Amino acid sequence: MQRLNNLKFMKRFLKIILAVVLVTFTVFQQATAENRPLVIDKANTSVVVFGESTLHDFTSKVTSFDLKVLIDEETGNIEGARFVFNFADMDSDSAKRDKAMLKWLSHSSFPVGTFSSTRIVQEKNQWFAEGTLTIHGVKKKLRFPFDLKNEAGKITIDASPVIDYQNWDLEIIKVMGFLKVSPELEIALHVEGK
Repeated sequence: MQRLNNLKFMKRFLKIILAVVLVTFTVFQQATAENRPLVIDKANTSVVVFGESTLHDFTSKVTSFDLKVLIDEETGNIEGARFVFNFADMDSDSAKRDKAMLKWLSHSSFPVGTFSSTRIVQEKNQWFAEGTLTIHGVKKKLRFPFDLKNEAGKITIDASPVIDYQNWDLEIIKVMGFLKVSPELEIALHVEGK
């Protein structure tokens, strides 16, 4: 009799576990089905870094990168993003400057930069991305505003965060003792996709 009761209990227990697993799987499937990756239009997407030095300003374009953006199917809003690039894929139109930059960044030890969003929020009419920016092996929290347009399924994202590279344990760049690069860099991001 005890054995029969144990079998009945086990059957009930397995049914409950199976029901919980099915409900969890269904909820997870619905949650992930609502988000889809944005198909990036690489020809019209750009990442450019603007810097200022004592003598002149300069720009450096990221020529190759991996960008993933998740879009909520219902609202068209951004749910998350991840940006990865190799510093060797930055071009400032000066091979000498680019070589010096890679040395300054300790490129052989820290070749890749990343930004991973942890939270996307809208405050009044402004969107903000919150996440972690990793440069030179140092991870720092970053929060910046961005503009989001969704016109007939074409999504455009524009942002221009300003960072102080000293926060990533990078020394101020000096040349000949008196010329220097400002520690503040502006990163202009323009993304287009569907």
